[in-house]
Amino acid sequence: MHTLQIVLVDTSEVEDEKDMQAIVKATNWGLPEDSWSDWWEVGGRWQDYLTETVGKKIWPNQLENPVAIKLKEENLDVAKELLKEVIKLQAETVIELVDDLKKTNVDLNKYLLEFDNSIDNWQIPYLIKSILNMKEGTWNYNSRYFDSTQWSSGTNPKALLDYLEDPENNKDLWCGEINKYSLVVVDFHF
Repeated sequence: MHTLQIVLVDTSEVEDEKDMQAIVKATNWGLPEDSWSDWWEVGGRWQDYLTETVGKKIWPNQLENPVAIKLKEENLDVAKELLKEVIKLQAETVIELVDDLKKTNVDLNKYLLEFDNSIDNWQIPYLIKSILNMKEGTWNYNSRYFDSTQWSSGTNPKALLDYLEDPENNKDLWCGEINKYSLVVVDFHF
């Protein structure tokens, strides 16, 4: 299966923002080696994600690279919109997981109190674990976002969004020279 992830990477050494090899190198450097994914590529199935969504233009066409947004002054509005979209996708994923858990019609109190190792419905442990992983910020195929530059932010795009919207009052959420970084569209396979 494939999943869209927006990965924040340090691209301060990338001279040409259109240079895909440099962006791939920057992205690869920051990802954990013990990842849940067996392979990935920048853009991939989401090559046009920043310029097209369901056939409608929602992102400005003036981006220098169709799969990366350099966090510089002229791109910050686009970056904020992208982060809001990621937050929305994360919330939809949690709601979907909770709805799937409700559809199992299992008495969760009884299920969680009985430790007899019998699993009548294999979905229940998977769904519970997936919901907890999302809420705890464990990076996986459901996360949609990964901050490879600051482990404290991890899968929380809201920290960067809050910083971009009000850097003076949110210095504790995110730190660094913002224009050194890029949000990159990555297609992960698992």
